[in-house]
Amino acid sequence: MIIGLRQFSADTVEWFKWACEEGTASRSALALNLARREKWHDYRGQPSAAMARKVMPRLAAGLDVALPPPGLSMSHT
Repeated sequence: MIIGLRQFSADTVEWFKWACEEGTASRSALALNLARREKWHDYRGQPSAAMARKVMPRLAAGLDVALPPPGLSMSHT
């Protein structure tokens, strides 16, 4: 699946859809895990959750799934 200039593997797409439908992870946890899966790192070498947060709404819309509500504090997966 291609969102903007990003191409996501089938495994990542399947995981993201499952994680959104399961509904136990917060947006922050989803972003962090997506950044780790896609190997997106910031200048310090840490997973870039900010980059993932930017594409998550479009990825969710493309998969016809809902993201968790903003600010929802849940356990991290």
